[in-house]
Amino acid sequence: MILTVTFNPAIDHTYTVEKDLAEDHIMRTDDSQFDAGGKGINVASYLNTLGKDTVATGLLGGFTGEFIQEKLDEQGISHDFAEAGTTRINTTVIGEKTEYKVNHSGPETDHQAVEMVIDRIQAREPEIVVISGSLPPGLDYSAVEKIGGSVDADIVVDLHGDVLGQLEGSYLLAKPNRKELSEATGTEIKTVEDCRKASKLLLDRGFDNVLASLGEDGAVLSTKEQTYFVEGLEYEVVDTTGAGDAMLASMLSGLQDGMDKKDALKQALAFSTLAVETSGTRPPDIERLEEYIREVEVRVI
Repeated sequence: MILTVTFNPAIDHTYTVEKDLAEDHIMRTDDSQFDAGGKGINVASYLNTLGKDTVATGLLGGFTGEFIQEKLDEQGISHDFAEAGTTRINTTVIGEKTEYKVNHSGPETDHQAVEMVIDRIQAREPEIVVISGSLPPGLDYSAVEKIGGSVDADIVVDLHGDVLGQLEGSYLLAKPNRKELSEATGTEIKTVEDCRKASKLLLDRGFDNVLASLGEDGAVLSTKEQTYFVEGLEYEVVDTTGAGDAMLASMLSGLQDGMDKKDALKQALAFSTLAVETSGTRPPDIERLEEYIREVEVRVI
């Protein structure tokens, strides 16, 4: 079973408007949706779509936290959250040519909340624990390391670059995007080769695998043995929210199914492409997954 930890979940509120936002103009829309969000919750949702056994945990609170739990119940996703603060709301506005995002920082939290989350993880005895997303005010990288030192499971992280850059110890996989990888390693990343070199710095620090998403350019998977690159597919961008979470969920799903890393990477790129073509973080149309997988080519770098 794969358990996800979201310390700073959110309601993802997505608007679609006919034109881009403009100063002093009131924009109106009939197209609005609310999704249970936060990177770990997104990963759990995508794992559920892929038919994997998963549990979502972390911190929730207030009327927004109740909404998220109701949404997870509707999707049939198991969850066991600790209560802390009032869960935030993040807003995405999709314009004619531009996408706008406003994210709330989240409620003030302390390390007692971390202990409550650890209790929930230990009770579930997962094989893999995915810790992802931003940390709320009051928590730092030590919250992640505390979990790593307290549970008997492989640890996967998808965190902001400043937090990722401070982690020490053994981790199964890190899933940074281009910016996060740059911040974590203090290197500039413009090319695939830059990405490979930066990923090696994380491998040298104790990560077994680094899956770096590069947006429309594709993704790079670096392992102790080899580095692979998949070029991005041509697609219609509807909403980039959750694309990296979809990539991570599909990668872990593939590895759990016994795929080799190259095939798991192909599936991850294909599934994340489907997610980008879907508004919000609702499940993409996986009936097209095999079609997209056939279009992905893996290159050793």
